[in-house]
Amino acid sequence: YPPGAVVIYYVNVRKENRIVSLPQFENLTMHIYILTAGDEDGLRSSYVKLNGRRLRMDGDTLPEMKPKEVTGVTVASQSYGFIVLPQAKLPLCSQFFHK
Repeated sequence: YPPGAVVIYYVNVRKENRIVSLPQFENLTMHIYILTAGDEDGLRSSYVKLNGRRLRMDGDTLPEMKPKEVTGVTVASQSYGFIVLPQAKLPLCSQFFHK
C-alpha cells in the first residue's frame, strides 16, 4: 500500500454483525479482510476463511489474501480482521515511512 494509507484492526466478539462507521473516510474505497472460522466448529475451528473463502496452504506457500473492496463496512459476527484505506493520504503516515 502507498505511504499515507491507514490500516484499522478490529475484533468482533459479538454474535451479530456490526457496522463500522468511518465518516471521515466515507467517500473512499476500503479494502477489507474479514477472518472467520473455517467450518462448523466455530471459534474452535482448525481452519480460517478470508472474506468467506477458506484459506489453504500449498506446501510452504501462503495462500493469496485478496481484499474485498467496499465503500461501507459491516463486519461479521465472531470475526477479526483489518480495513485498509489505501487513499487516506494521512500526512503522519506518509512522513513516518519517508524517514
